[in-house]
Amino acid sequence: MDNLKAEASKYQTLNEFRQGSESAYKAYLGLGRPDEVCNHLEKTRKIWDELSATEEAKKHPDRWSFQKNAGGAYRYLWKRGLLDQVFSPLPEIVDWSYDLVKEKASECKHRSDFKIKYAGGHKWAYERGLLSDFFGETYNTPECDNDVVYIWSVKGLPEVYKIGKTSDRLGVRRIKYTSRKGSIEAEKVWLFRTDQAKSVEKELLSIGKPYEFDHKFSGSTEFRQMTKTEFNHCLNICGQNPEGVTNA
Repeated sequence: MDNLKAEASKYQTLNEFRQGSESAYKAYLGLGRPDEVCNHLEKTRKIWDELSATEEAKKHPDRWSFQKNAGGAYRYLWKRGLLDQVFSPLPEIVDWSYDLVKEKASECKHRSDFKIKYAGGHKWAYERGLLSDFFGETYNTPECDNDVVYIWSVKGLPEVYKIGKTSDRLGVRRIKYTSRKGSIEAEKVWLFRTDQAKSVEKELLSIGKPYEFDHKFSGSTEFRQMTKTEFNHCLNICGQNPEGVTNA
């Protein structure tokens, strides 16, 4: 614990800790987010303005580094069309071709890097299903059949639950995907088979209040903070009482 506290003391915000010491941050999550490790860190989102976002941008060598390490400041300047004031304007290419996309893609390490530097080329390749030719296959959130609704509790976060829909075919695959992306762990999982998964999910997401993480990831907007009464109400909506819950 002392080593973890010492590592966290190097940073001013929780987001900086997450980005700068990934293994230590995961250990912090695994221990249930103990207050003594990060109670000195700022957990609120920084409010950017043109001056502060521009100063932050100047700390980064290129747009990719800026987007990856200071997403809030990047989005502030990007939405206002101000990125060209800090970084060299992106090249404007109208006539994209396979060979040209291949050439420009070879300059980029990642799809997201390519999209930032050559948005037109990325769009050209994406619309033709050719991105895998230049960057290999990528695996997104598994598609589901929408015949199962799930609820799972988050380890170390009492009264916080993830709501979602999946399929009997995929089992807990989507749950594992979200927990991996968010560097969190499912403590207990409830699965309910239904032919109305979409409507049931919508009703469940109206119960309790949203739980906001300090970082965004796939599925992060579907976590709810609920009292025991509210949670039991969710179980009843799914057609089973608390005693009849199936654990996965």
